[in-house]
Amino acid sequence: TSQLPEGIVAAHQVIEAFPRPPSRAYEIAAFASYVLGRRADADAAFAELAKLDPQEGLEEQADVAIAEGRLTDAAHLLDQAVGRDRAAGDGEHGEHDQAMIAAVALRRGDLAAARAAAARVTGANQDHFLAALVELEAGDAARARAFAASLASDVAPLHRAWGQILD
Repeated sequence: TSQLPEGIVAAHQVIEAFPRPPSRAYEIAAFASYVLGRRADADAAFAELAKLDPQEGLEEQADVAIAEGRLTDAAHLLDQAVGRDRAAGDGEHGEHDQAMIAAVALRRGDLAAARAAAARVTGANQDHFLAALVELEAGDAARARAFAASLASDVAPLHRAWGQILD
């Protein structure tokens, strides 16, 4: 944590230097402030992030809610994010948000909702791996194992490793 204050300063320098700063600068300022216990600064940076990139803002606020154990708030934020994903036709963010919803539902003990959200994640990516882990934990081993089997001959070593983990 000793370098976080410098990270916040650097992020604010980027924000001040550019007329349209990258959303990542707000994200860095927000999370560094959060880790340092500067909640008001973190909330302000998250609010600016949400203005610049509403989708990213929702996802990052959901991450904080999950970290704080506010699972109902996280689920609500992620539901909003999925609505935005659908409206924008953004399948990649949609899969990520569905995987997060599945993980939150599992943590809340709602196995049926966890399985349903996990089933909506279909791409062969990290989000599908998370969804498959949720499925295993929620009692739907067949779907997770089918995903694992599909990865067995994948060209990417990381994907094959995911398959071995799931198997």
